[in-house]
Amino acid sequence: MLNLNRIVALALLGFSSGYGYLAYFYHLLPFEKFLAVRPNTMPIGLAIAGIICSLVILIQPQ
Repeated sequence: MLNLNRIVALALLGFSSGYGYLAYFYHLLPFEKFLAVRPNTMPIGLAIAGIICSLVILIQPQ
């Protein structure tokens, strides 16, 4: 049986995966491709952090 923490972690994993996918394939404007920090840098970092946090919660023993 899944407890509430694991259900929320599964939801966070799904949301973060979708968010990361959309942020990674976001079409940049031509002048944005050469910027030091692109507009999709922070969303990709947040998606990776969410995936790592949710996997840590799911891997922990009950």
